[in-house]
Amino acid sequence: AAFLIMQLSEYMKKDILKYLFIIGATVAILVPNIKHIIKYQIPTVFFKSEVDVLSYINQIGSRDDYMVSWWDYGYPIRYYANLNTLSDGGKHSGSVNFPTSFALTNKQDVAAKMLRLDVEYTENRYALDKEDKARGKTNIENMILDYGFDDANDFLLNLERNIKLPSKTRDIYLYLPKRMLNILPTISLFSNIDLMTGKNKDDKFFYFTEGFDEKKNSIALGNDIFIDKRTGEIQIQNQRVTINNFMITSYDSNKQLNKNLQVIDKDGLLNVIFMKDYNSFLIVDNELYNSMYVQLFVLENFDTTYYDPISLTPLAKVYRLKI
Repeated sequence: AAFLIMQLSEYMKKDILKYLFIIGATVAILVPNIKHIIKYQIPTVFFKSEVDVLSYINQIGSRDDYMVSWWDYGYPIRYYANLNTLSDGGKHSGSVNFPTSFALTNKQDVAAKMLRLDVEYTENRYALDKEDKARGKTNIENMILDYGFDDANDFLLNLERNIKLPSKTRDIYLYLPKRMLNILPTISLFSNIDLMTGKNKDDKFFYFTEGFDEKKNSIALGNDIFIDKRTGEIQIQNQRVTINNFMITSYDSNKQLNKNLQVIDKDGLLNVIFMKDYNSFLIVDNELYNSMYVQLFVLENFDTTYYDPISLTPLAKVYRLKI
């Protein structure tokens, strides 16, 4: 636009006309952009209450400790909590994201082991000589080789057993914000792959909505998804699926989470969680229902063998790893 204005101004014979044209055309182009910028209100990365949680961790954590979350929140975590992170806006390659994604979307015990492994292996890489061959490998690759496996999938399955973990050299905190719930399907994609072939596994079922219409016999959740109150089934377009768990969560006046669980069909394929205070419905398959993120953030069902609750608020929850 600037080039065009200057070119057209060359056709003006008088300097005064040329300058008036340049000024007028420039203002005409800038005004709509300025109006757009004024209206373009971008929210902050974190709300004040989320910052308060991280500031509290800053007071109790050591500078050598780690706080694990998704990479979107890496920079704010380092700034407010003053802790190390595994990923951030400048470090989030596939090999870096895989362990975090795996931990967030797998069972609590497996997740805890992966987090301890990833943090200790990350620290070990810093200590290695630049010429050391292990430094050039990813953390996952080094784990697989160190534990004597040739197949990555066998190594991941082995995490369900009582394996010998690296010695604990520092604390690990988990930062689980409510805002992560909206991107959980995306997070899942980074580890829902076969590491030996690179092929994607079957998608996990996830549906989250803040808009619904409750009637006498059904609840319409949008996108042709309905809950049939009479049969305890979910209708997804033309398919009907049985509900395993139906959970209602709510906070009392002391911000304590209350849960009301109804098991409809223990063999059901999907789980429904009505998050009353968020006025939201969450529908997930059994795998995601049992995932570390859903159990620790949405339900606060934490395994005391592996996790110690540090700060539990409606917008963000922090746990400390015990292994």
